[in-house]
Amino acid sequence: MLLILPPVAAGVALVAVAAANRPAPAQTAPAERSVVARYVEVEPIPFIPRIVGYGTVEPARTWNAVAQVAGRLDVLNPDFLRGAFIAKDTEIARIAPDDYRIAIAQADANIGSVEANIEELLAQADATRESLEIERQTLALETLELERQRALLGRGTASAATVEQRQTDVLRQKAKVQELENSLKLVPSKLRALQQQKALNESNRRIAELNLDRTVLRAPFDGRVSAVNVQETQFVPAGTVLGTIDGTGASEVDVQIPQTDMRDFSAMLARSLGGGAPVTVDAGQLMRQVQLPATLRLRVGDRSLEWSGHVRRISDMVDPKTRTVGIIVSVDDPYKGVSPGERPPLFKGMFVEVEVRGVPVPGSIVVPRAAVSDGMVNVIGQDDRLMTRKVRVAYTHRDVAMIAEGLQPGERVVVSELTPALPGMRIAAVRDDERAQRLRALAAGAGATP
Repeated sequence: MLLILPPVAAGVALVAVAAANRPAPAQTAPAERSVVARYVEVEPIPFIPRIVGYGTVEPARTWNAVAQVAGRLDVLNPDFLRGAFIAKDTEIARIAPDDYRIAIAQADANIGSVEANIEELLAQADATRESLEIERQTLALETLELERQRALLGRGTASAATVEQRQTDVLRQKAKVQELENSLKLVPSKLRALQQQKALNESNRRIAELNLDRTVLRAPFDGRVSAVNVQETQFVPAGTVLGTIDGTGASEVDVQIPQTDMRDFSAMLARSLGGGAPVTVDAGQLMRQVQLPATLRLRVGDRSLEWSGHVRRISDMVDPKTRTVGIIVSVDDPYKGVSPGERPPLFKGMFVEVEVRGVPVPGSIVVPRAAVSDGMVNVIGQDDRLMTRKVRVAYTHRDVAMIAEGLQPGERVVVSELTPALPGMRIAAVRDDERAQRLRALAAGAGATP
């Protein structure tokens, strides 16, 4: 045991000496790592502000076939069936016209009777005038005879009794003349009364004619039958709704838009029309003035069908439940271009997505919406280091944000996700031309996502 200890101690001492005399390791500075990041270069491009909402398709015109007169339903068009198409001016139904034809005949008889009374009155007036002229001549003769008798009485050759008799004859003749004159004075009032009676009968005849015309109901426009409520030979009281026709000339959608989106969109539209300066104008008037285009989309499985339309007016109220504003979008010829199995017509009741487009805003700064976080954007500086930039967003649509302040043309905006994103970190910048192209397309109105 004692023989082993000296060699072990010598070995330990040798190792300690070697370790103490070994040189220290060389010190090297760590290399800085660059993080790969894709970017798009900021450039002024045209931007079309858009708003998207949803609504249900309804016909622009709807007509209820209301019976304006009562009667038995004599004829009902066999094509007047739910779902059938009806051309303008097509006879839909006919109510039995006999009662109204009889009313016309009665009115004609009454008019004829009044006309006969008028002729009789005018004839009597002519006869009265002739009699009046004779009686006036007789009165003149009686007056002359009275004056002659008075002259004779003054000379003593006539008696007072004779003069008195002549006075009586003159008074009697004056009464006859006065009676005939009074009769003639009544002729105008009697004539007016007969003319009023004739006018009343003519009005009754006109009403009877209108009622006869109302026995026939015709379609006021090209349409499609949506309801039929009666059958042939049925008695229908006045006011009965025989059926309903929806116009096929145009369809409308009451598109519901959030109030904030509507506010921002109207502001962008007003600024674009005002050359960049805000203008004060009614939103509805503004949209009617520029005839904003709209696109209706219907999702059918993996397909998307589209129709072109335009903004017609703004709804008169805010929806009390959803607090949204209604924009009425109209589509002309909703049955045009129908292809069985491929493209259906724009049916009533379809729930569609509607995109309304504003006026293009030239020289806009747009970036992907995902590049903006809490009002900040990551930018690659000239030295390829990461910087954060505070921006003010003027408008957003889907995945695009329009920047009002904070970015300048030529700057590089990071479009890839950096975790973590530390200001000052070195960036291996990669230009994303494909992303930039899609951004420009979406800003111009395409549906691609940048």
